[in-house]
Amino acid sequence: MTVNKSEKKLNYHLVANIILMFLMVAAIMTLSVQRNHDRQMEQIDQYIDTLSSRTAQHVSDVFKDKQSAIRSIAYLYGQTLYSAEEDPSYLASLEQDSGFDWIRFVGTDGFVRSSTDQLRYVGDRPYYTDAMKGNSGFLAIMESRITGTKLISFYAPVYYQGEFRGVMIGSLEEATVSAILK
Repeated sequence: MTVNKSEKKLNYHLVANIILMFLMVAAIMTLSVQRNHDRQMEQIDQYIDTLSSRTAQHVSDVFKDKQSAIRSIAYLYGQTLYSAEEDPSYLASLEQDSGFDWIRFVGTDGFVRSSTDQLRYVGDRPYYTDAMKGNSGFLAIMESRITGTKLISFYAPVYYQGEFRGVMIGSLEEATVSAILK
């Protein structure tokens, strides 16, 4: 049994074609896996973009809602100033019913009044002077001087019979904001 040269050459080409076919299949599978991976990464990026956009919109909606709430509370408080201006229990009831962790009123004298009747001068703070101009807004407090926690506070001017009477402040602690955003 001797194998002639033509059979050896045929076997050689057959083996070479089989190896070439395996390499091509491996290359096609590698490209397919790579394309699949790229497509999955693209889908993940789109999902993250969508989720980020929704999260940002949710945060914006929550802040707008809280800003609107403090404006309403300031308006209602202004309508009752003749009887409730110095009443800590009224501020306590607002705190309980408002969805804010704290409600504070800063009178025209610049002193904060709270449900616990703590007095502290804040008449020189930027939010107070901004509210005196008729503006409302929010601010981040990195560390509360009272509790030491991080706060997001919303403020709005309070008017009684068309005259500026102070600033209403509604604050949310960091834990509350985290719970709202979940």
